[in-house]
Parts: sequence; C-alpha cells; structure tokens
Amino acid sequence: MMQAALRKNDYQREWLASFDKCIEQDSVYDADELMLRSGAEYDTRILHLPLLWKKYHTQLTKGQFGFGGGFWIAMIREATHERLRGGKDNRYVLDGARSGWDGEYIEERSEGWNEDVVMDADSGGNFLGGEEHWRQFAVL
Repeated sequence: MMQAALRKNDYQREWLASFDKCIEQDSVYDADELMLRSGAEYDTRILHLPLLWKKYHTQLTKGQFGFGGGFWIAMIREATHERLRGGKDNRYVLDGARSGWDGEYIEERSEGWNEDVVMDADSGGNFLGGEEHWRQFAVL
C-alpha cells in the first residue's frame, strides 16, 4: 500500500506492486547477504520488509514525498485496517493485487480531506482535534 501511494505518475493507484517488484525496485540489499547463517529454512525476502518500510515511511513522513503525505498515510491506514478486518471474515474475498483505490475514490477522499484541513485551519486547529490529531500522521 505504501509503495502504491508513492507512485506519483499512477493517478489511479489501483494495482499493488508485488513484493518481489518492491524488492527489485526499492531495496538496495541482496537478501542472500542479509540472511542469517543459522541453517533455518525461511523465505529470505522477509529480510527486506524493514528496509522497504523505512524507505517508504521516510518518503511519506519526512517531506520527500511532498505535500499530501498526511492524506496518503490516512489512506494507507484505512486500507490496511480494511484488509485486516476482511481477512478475519470468511465471506470476504480479497483481490490481493488491487489496492481498493481507483481515480474516483481517490478524488472523492482527497476532496473530503482538503475540506477537513480547511475547516481545521479556519477553527484554529480545533475542528479535527488539534495537535494530537495531526501528530498521528508523523508515523504510519
């Protein structure tokens, strides 16, 4: 979800990149070099998770992503919670390759986000809950 949010040239962000694609494009390490030599059998790709998370998180929260990082953090949180809730429901069918976002959904959510930000600014920061509300966007 984080990688999809950071794709500036993909307005729809409808499809998620595979874990292998994220590793290939965004990890600078070779998993075999990172692998612990304990003899345990496991998928060495998991060693990339903290590296990818740190890279994407930094881009979203430290201004490297530019204006709108807070919006995407909120979108990622919501989509992640939805996936976790859905995974517990046997009736829920998850299309793992889709983000759950499309251009219309992003535009609708963005307009609502912008309206809330303006209302918050007009109310001196009290509309959304003040500093406590905005602090949550410093970390994903």
